[in-house]
Amino acid sequence: MKKISYALGNNKDTNDAFVMFNTYTKKLLNDLERYYNELSNYSWNLIENYGISLFNNAWINEVYTPFINDIALFYPFNKESTTDLSMDSFKTFFGKNGILSNFYKRYLKNVLIKRRTPILLILNSLLN
Repeated sequence: MKKISYALGNNKDTNDAFVMFNTYTKKLLNDLERYYNELSNYSWNLIENYGISLFNNAWINEVYTPFINDIALFYPFNKESTTDLSMDSFKTFFGKNGILSNFYKRYLKNVLIKRRTPILLILNSLLN
């Protein structure tokens, strides 16, 4: 969780290695500053991509797989099924303290901002 929040979060403090590094590079000659800023950007992209990979793995393991195995087989998610999804299974997955809600609390709550509508990602870099 910490790795994902760090890589996806937008809340770096002044002791963050990237913040410190970028502060120091501003004191260099223009060519050196440009070179080290590019190095810093490549390094950050590597960390960001690793965070996204961790997030995707968490989604697959904690949400997608339980949905496919425990929910998707039943009506109304499978219209050809003759068996309805039980209320207990529905609550276990979609309920207030269910799988989906817990995933949100654990991974998304700290990297999403709630506005009136819709929920916007803080991560502008992912949108570019």
